[in-house]
Amino acid sequence: GIIRTKTELTDEQPSVSIIIAAHNEGQNIASCLNSILRQDYPHEKMEIIVVNDRSEDDTGIILSKYEKEHPYLNVITINKIEEGISPKKYALTQGISAAEGEIIATTDADCEPPEEWLKTLVSYFTSETGMVVGIASLKPNSWCLSPLICIDALMAGLAAYGSLGWKHPVAATGRNIAYRKIAFDEVHGFSGLMHILSGDDILLVQKVSEKTDWVIRFQPDSDALVPSCTPGGWAQFIAQRKRHIFTSKYF
Repeated sequence: GIIRTKTELTDEQPSVSIIIAAHNEGQNIASCLNSILRQDYPHEKMEIIVVNDRSEDDTGIILSKYEKEHPYLNVITINKIEEGISPKKYALTQGISAAEGEIIATTDADCEPPEEWLKTLVSYFTSETGMVVGIASLKPNSWCLSPLICIDALMAGLAAYGSLGWKHPVAATGRNIAYRKIAFDEVHGFSGLMHILSGDDILLVQKVSEKTDWVIRFQPDSDALVPSCTPGGWAQFIAQRKRHIFTSKYF
């Protein structure tokens, strides 16, 4: 599948809306926004939308400060949601509904995308491309299983890369993904998926693959790699895998 993958790029720079869902991310959101603000992309073609999802810490205070200092940063606040729907999918939907960019790019509030991230992702949007899935590795910590989990994430990335070469996506991660807003609207966004707690990334990728003619491409450039931390122990690891197992039955 990797061998079959096309490497065609474009130098066009369309308008981009970066959507970040943040729930109690007071310790991380400033670092995340600083990395977004440093992106090597024309700021007049970029907007940042942060959805403050029912945060109970100082996330809202930090976001208010950034919103006042940066005119192209907008904050949407969610105070409550209906029971039985995915909080993150709902938050992303609110952000995308308000977005004005041609391209929607998403990352997580605890991530720090490198300066070349946005420019590299966008360069893969040829005229027939509707979505671009990027590399999302993990960083090891002191937990004994951490290195093995990093290898597991690497294998998942390779599976995503190869499966997209065969036009049959099996993996993706929401902290490094972008798609055309018209492709999102064409499949009615997360409609039909809102009751599933997680899977905002791969379930959307599979929906676009199944219901549209848009090409979905993998972006393997290390300049646009968005890493995240591995679980810090058994409790986090088991909770994470439970979510994965629950969501996998919808693949």
